[in-house]
Amino acid sequence: MKQLPLPNPFGVSIFYLTEVDSTMRAARRDFGASPEHGLVISAGRQSAGRGRGSGRDWQAGQDEGLLCTIVFKKEAMKAPVSSVPIRAALAVSRLLKQQFQLSPLIKWPNDVLVEGRKICGILCESTSEYVYVGIGLNVLQDEFSSELRTPATSIFLQSGLRPEPVGLLPGLLSELQKLLMVVQLPMLVRPWLYRLDEEVTLLEGDPQLGRWVSGIITGVGESGELRLLQKSGKIRSLYSGE
Repeated sequence: MKQLPLPNPFGVSIFYLTEVDSTMRAARRDFGASPEHGLVISAGRQSAGRGRGSGRDWQAGQDEGLLCTIVFKKEAMKAPVSSVPIRAALAVSRLLKQQFQLSPLIKWPNDVLVEGRKICGILCESTSEYVYVGIGLNVLQDEFSSELRTPATSIFLQSGLRPEPVGLLPGLLSELQKLLMVVQLPMLVRPWLYRLDEEVTLLEGDPQLGRWVSGIITGVGESGELRLLQKSGKIRSLYSGE
């Protein structure tokens, strides 16, 4: 593990491993019970990167993507813990627009799409004191397996540019730092929300156990919950699902 000479607006270290089982596991395993707020563990490759839900993994070749976990102390954030995934997705979206002139959309609760294809996935886990934000952003890939559940894309495929994946961290962390202190989340997220004002059907809760819910997406709440207008005229809030 080496420390990268990259600026971190949180004022703490950014580490890099050539290969690891997962950056999430490394962050929880290698930094004890008291990691610093804003600590970053990145990797060139993950052998056991995970997606949301059972049986889903995150695949990327060596140094093809930005693979990282960022650790936040709950007491240092103004943001509700449940809103961290959507805030992270918004940070990625802003980065993609500012640096690459892409037009990303946030597919609630934890994906970022470009032209309907997945470019980033986010997985958050928490303990009593910390939130671990795992981010997998496709950067240099020029092709993807046809067996993926959702068609994928990358920064290279969308822009023709080949940025160094870890070189994106300072910009991403800067956006995250700002967004973790913001309280007007619904207004900020609304323009970036996939299928906004459209009727959708979602699985509420765990994808393996949840039930189907339908309604028109009207936005998100301060806690990151998705708000659906149902046929009854009532607004229903979903805190997890897909």
